[in-house]
Amino acid sequence: MHIHTSDQESLELGFGNYSCNWGLHMCGLYETEEERDEIVFGFLHKGCEVNDLQLYCPSERTKENFSKEYKEKFPNCAEHVNDPERFILKDAKELYYPDGIFSPRIMDKVLNEFYTVSQKKGKRNIRAAAEMTWGLEAIPGIEHLMVYE
Repeated sequence: MHIHTSDQESLELGFGNYSCNWGLHMCGLYETEEERDEIVFGFLHKGCEVNDLQLYCPSERTKENFSKEYKEKFPNCAEHVNDPERFILKDAKELYYPDGIFSPRIMDKVLNEFYTVSQKKGKRNIRAAAEMTWGLEAIPGIEHLMVYE
């Protein structure tokens, strides 16, 4: 099922036979690890298949655990996770609060810089996904998370 979200190109989400248009920011709600993995792994594997640059931030598992699971599920894309030109894997602290404080202004700057660098070799689609359970922790600045979202 296609959900029209903009006038940009169509994007296959990789789960539930859904597609939408590029430029969408969405929230996937799930009740079980299996549902989480269907969304996350499906979305990222579809990116592997079409050679999108991917950024993923796990918080319910380690980067190493995610990488191992991804390689087991998708042996055809196993090396994709190890190639920083194709896949960037950061834990929540590295991405959202590297100095110990969450700041929407700093996150906006970091993501804009990431986008600018990623486009230096020509237009490139980026798939980004993050588990947000880290937002339940008592991190200084976390009260600004909704401003960021």
